Amino acid sequence: MKRGPGLLFHLAAAATVLFIVTVLALVATLFADPAAPVNVWLNAHATKLLLAEVAAIAVLGVAAMGRDQWLQRREDNQSRTEAAPQGTERA
Repeated sequence: MKRGPGLLFHLAAAATVLFIVTVLALVATLFADPAAPVNVWLNAHATKLLLAEVAAIAVLGVAAMGRDQWLQRREDNQSRTEAAPQGTERA
């Protein structure tokens, strides 16, 4: 049975988009007024923000892959159980 991407994959993708937007915002601050409130806030918190985003991408990505592997193994076990000939099971 074919499955679509799960919730963890979508969350990892959203965290990746957020990371890209943050990097583009940091590049834009190079050309903006240094005294602008957004520029001041990004200069003060950019490192923590980027680290949190990278950690979220890593954790969600590994969790999505682990869940996908777990579901695949469960489907394989179910298909083997259904395909096993009757009478070969032990009591």
